[in-house]
Amino acid sequence: MTLSPRPVRKRHVFFIPGHDPASGRRYHRIYAEEGPKQAAISDYQITVHDPQATDDRYCWQVTAAIDGATTETTIDFLLWNDLVKQSLSKSVASAYWLMLRTLWIYVTTGVIFAAARVRPVMLIPILYPFGIYLAQPLIGIAIGLAIAWLISLAVPVPWWATLALMALATAAVVAIFRRFYDRRLFTTYLILAYAYIASNRGGPPSGLFQRGEAFVDRIAAALASDVDEVLIVGHSAGAGIGASLCAMLLRGGHVPPGKLALLGIGSVTQMLSFLPRAGWIRANLNQLAKTDHLAWVEVSAPSDGMCFALADPVATSGVDPDPSEKHWPVVFSATYHKTLSAEFRASADYTMFRRHYQYIYAFDQPAGYDYFQITAGPKTLMERYGTRRSTASRITRPASRYRDLGA
Repeated sequence: MTLSPRPVRKRHVFFIPGHDPASGRRYHRIYAEEGPKQAAISDYQITVHDPQATDDRYCWQVTAAIDGATTETTIDFLLWNDLVKQSLSKSVASAYWLMLRTLWIYVTTGVIFAAARVRPVMLIPILYPFGIYLAQPLIGIAIGLAIAWLISLAVPVPWWATLALMALATAAVVAIFRRFYDRRLFTTYLILAYAYIASNRGGPPSGLFQRGEAFVDRIAAALASDVDEVLIVGHSAGAGIGASLCAMLLRGGHVPPGKLALLGIGSVTQMLSFLPRAGWIRANLNQLAKTDHLAWVEVSAPSDGMCFALADPVATSGVDPDPSEKHWPVVFSATYHKTLSAEFRASADYTMFRRHYQYIYAFDQPAGYDYFQITAGPKTLMERYGTRRSTASRITRPASRYRDLGA
């Protein structure tokens, strides 16, 4: 599509977080702190205004002066954290049941093996929570048996007492882990996040499709307004939601040519698209790849071990269109090893989870990717990256066992 050099004066950004219970307040704080920091590093001006909140909406205004142009941006936080909170509100027994069910689904449907074919390092965040959950009762049983054996050296221990000791020791191990280690390692959070994604074996998770329809109405209203660009930003699991919203808008005839753009950051879309009943999202990915009048960019970093870094979500899901029809996505790296200083990468703040969220933070050595210029600057995503080639090391080999395009 022909790129327009006209600067963006007004933009509407819709931000879709991943499986995160945090409210829009946290994301506004990050933007308000990191935006001016990036502006000072990169020599431009940005002002982040106070948020406006209602029961179903959380948004804020941004004014940026970049390259001699002033841009007014509305950043609209698409709320689904209430659904996330519901999915995380589980008892210990429920969490264990969901862990076993999800592990069974991931093994029998081949999700784990598909993820390993795309990016082997993804097995670490996928499997370590399951390993820790499975280890706890085994440790408890071993401790119970050891106590029973020690007691039996002095007096006989009946079988029922041995079972009771094993149960008590297991309960104690689980309670100690949840009290002192679970939040540090995000074990239960990850288990329940995976359980939510896999709850319908790839069908839309509970409540999310209905919420998506409401999101489409809001985005369609923005597309019909006088803004120059409507930009959907999806982080982590939100990247797949963003792709589906774009496809729904296209099918509804709501997308004027050149006005809609999609930015996926740290995407884990394949955790859903690899599942058997996810034909709907595979169809959405296939449709977007063939649409030339919107921009679709996927940014990730190999240092982020919690995403499918540099993996084309369409190709790896096995639903690539014919090469003559494919226009998107452009896939490239945020190159943390170049854009973040060695001092920061050596600091205690540079954790596994910070790496997964770094895309919405400032970079102290920026090059090629600037979240704040993308969301608040004078260039559309199409103009900024429409002629850029995907990185040569992007991953395109199909990995999914399921490649049907459902309704």
